[in-house]
Amino acid sequence: MLIFAGIFLALPEAASAQIWVSSEFTVAPDGNHEIATCATSAAEPNNPVQPPSAAATDYSTFLASCTVTPSTGTAITSAQCPGGSNGSVLKFPYGNPTGQCAITFQPQPNVTYTLNSTHALEFNLDPFGTACGQYGSAACFSDPLGYYAYPWPATPSYPSDTASIAVDETCSARGGACAAQNIPSEEEISPGVFIDAPEYWYLAHTSAAYSCALPAQETTAFDGWDAADSEPSVGMWKQTVSDPGGDNFFGFAVQETDAGGGVDACWFPNQDGVIPTTTVTGGEWMVQDGNTWGEDYVGSLPKTVAYYRAQNRVPCEITVHQQMQMRCSDDAWHNYGPVNTLQSIITATTVTSVRAGGTATRRY
Repeated sequence: MLIFAGIFLALPEAASAQIWVSSEFTVAPDGNHEIATCATSAAEPNNPVQPPSAAATDYSTFLASCTVTPSTGTAITSAQCPGGSNGSVLKFPYGNPTGQCAITFQPQPNVTYTLNSTHALEFNLDPFGTACGQYGSAACFSDPLGYYAYPWPATPSYPSDTASIAVDETCSARGGACAAQNIPSEEEISPGVFIDAPEYWYLAHTSAAYSCALPAQETTAFDGWDAADSEPSVGMWKQTVSDPGGDNFFGFAVQETDAGGGVDACWFPNQDGVIPTTTVTGGEWMVQDGNTWGEDYVGSLPKTVAYYRAQNRVPCEITVHQQMQMRCSDDAWHNYGPVNTLQSIITATTVTSVRAGGTATRRY
């Protein structure tokens, strides 16, 4: 047990993780941007309801900074991460129990983005007069969990080719003593040879990778009327997705989301329980061989067609707007392609199905 200035340092549980270092890509709320986040924390990233570890009180602050490097182009930083991943620690964002920074960017198809992060902690300053073998009246830093080691070992690196990584960075990971210690800010290690202990201790480097070969183009082709489901007034559409790199999207999930602005010009206030259609229904599909997916059903059901004809509402049309998305390696949905216009047009003798500029009409 070390004693300094009448204060006892508690011995840590050497086998327990106290500080977590992490790098992660997540999709932004708008679905078009990606957020790269690096963090150094006394709180476990995968268990946010768990209270922070003892490290939150043992150390002054935690620091993290990162850079996003695309496989093409120049590195991306942000105002929140001015130091990048290799800059001065004095420029690192800091906090307690978590120090973190984030970079928001718009990913491009067929580009791999690597998030390189550096993680550090700040030692608390011991009370004035604490004796720790320092030179002269130099100050001492407290290291209750024993992360510091001299000679200074190399900072460990944890690379990952996945969209996120979180590491329990124990006191032994960089050769720490894993015992409470006071560190002289200046120490004479041999006659005339002095070292300055850092106030900031680099814990680790982490990295994560993100790529999403989103389709650059989607073509749509009419594939018949849905007679099999007794809905011959509904058109079926099959889509083919592609990108300049010729990527195979087989097995990727795609879904539709509503882009807003839908108008049901057939509907009118009624007491029959008929409600207007102004949004897409929210379908999800898997991309098949040949980069095709479908069917996407566009049109009004037979009973809807009959109702509006009986109410003398025809000719009329129903218009909704569809934004397609694909699920990428970060397990999030990302927009691809332009907003599609879907329409159902009803006349006294025909029905028309419209998807993304394609039109099919039949007598019905």
